[in-house]
Amino acid sequence: MFDEFRNMFSWQAAPEATKYELEVKNKTTLQATTYETATTAQKVELARGDYLAKVRAISEASPAQYSDWSAEIGIVIKFAAPAQFKYNPAPKKFSWNAVAGATIYQIVQDGATDDIYMGAGTSCEHEVIATAKFRIRAGNEEASSWGEWSDWLTVTV
Repeated sequence: MFDEFRNMFSWQAAPEATKYELEVKNKTTLQATTYETATTAQKVELARGDYLAKVRAISEASPAQYSDWSAEIGIVIKFAAPAQFKYNPAPKKFSWNAVAGATIYQIVQDGATDDIYMGAGTSCEHEVIATAKFRIRAGNEEASSWGEWSDWLTVTV
């Protein structure tokens, strides 16, 4: 399964597996990326687009043994990152352009555990104390769908 809110793929453990391979393929470009992990979860931040993903178990016995690939699941990242994401220190406010179809926005700070903002508006007040990095994404609550993350915005005050 893929949890869009956490950008996390997860699957059930396979008996005797010592690691797993997750393959994520862009349906348009057919570019595939393979991730290797010893756990049953893998964080992957996807850009806007349609993807297929599958996983297989590996036993590192000599020689290594590979399971069959799982059934593929489809993932659609519907929204591009909001444009014009910026911080104005005078009113201590972030702002960005609306994304068509989005009903919610999320701003996070690099290294912080809590969101800076989660709401429907296209601006939010926040006092930046020192140099920090922030990013934003758009979503739609009714569709339980999130978009791609913006690039990191470095704010120096």
